[in-house]
Amino acid sequence: MQAYISQLADINKRLHDAINQLREQQRLVSDIDCPRRHQALLMLLSYGLRVFCWMQEQRRRLIRF
Repeated sequence: MQAYISQLADINKRLHDAINQLREQQRLVSDIDCPRRHQALLMLLSYGLRVFCWMQEQRRRLIRF
């Protein structure tokens, strides 16, 4: 049970960190006028969202367990 709680706490912390990073990336995208940099940041934001969704699914699986 302790391992389960530890895993859930770890995922919750990583999700919180991911949310903060995604917000920062989103803010950066809106501040940049250069199309090349804008595209690169959008790609980074897209990847970050995929990782965030993967972590949410991991959390859901732990909760269902």
